[in-house]
Amino acid sequence: MGLVDIHTHIIPDVDDGPKNFEDSINIIRQLYQLGIDTIVATPHKRRSFFSFDDKKVIENFNELCGMIVERNLCVKLYLGAEYYFGTDLFEDINNNSPFVIGNSKYLLVEFKSLRFSSQDKENLFRIFTLGYKIIAAHIERNGFNSDSFEGIEYLKNNSVLLQCDLMSLSGLWGKEAKSFMEELIKRDFVDIISTDVHCRDFESKLLSEGFGILSSLAGGAPEKYMGLGIKKRLGLL
Repeated sequence: MGLVDIHTHIIPDVDDGPKNFEDSINIIRQLYQLGIDTIVATPHKRRSFFSFDDKKVIENFNELCGMIVERNLCVKLYLGAEYYFGTDLFEDINNNSPFVIGNSKYLLVEFKSLRFSSQDKENLFRIFTLGYKIIAAHIERNGFNSDSFEGIEYLKNNSVLLQCDLMSLSGLWGKEAKSFMEELIKRDFVDIISTDVHCRDFESKLLSEGFGILSSLAGGAPEKYMGLGIKKRLGLL
């Protein structure tokens, strides 16, 4: 059984990912060649940066699923979203209509930083009491500082899963993000590793390099962060 990628931008013409379906299909083929057979499409849902049209997202997702079948690609595709911790997330939670990951109650959420105010904690508590759970997106990119591990401990104590981007290991987001992610892996803080692909030409090389580095850091076991256990936990079987 192959690996799972729970953080991708592969739906065309909905955010800063691909502009057309052919680019989407090409990256799906590349992910499959890297051993990934289950993919969650997570377009940005952050109104200050992107116009998220629910209807268009769903229509383009369904069309992409159809193309996967037509081209006999052995890949399962699920729909989610990458929320920014703010208005869009809170509104969808209040309306009981958030884009969850797979068949779970997990939401992929990007945080501004690893410093949490009392208001942040109150908003998180409300999300948890409504039965939803959180995967914190690419935390290695939040910046390594004196408060980082205090924030991480807070998230872990509240059963938040911590996700990191594979391409951070190959230097996409700079030396600080790379070293921070390596330290997080060393301390066994990381729960999930994903590609966060945006269908850009330069990503193919970085993905391959990232897998090589991950294997050396994690004792040759990307399955720990992208394998069957993650699929089961998120209902992606």
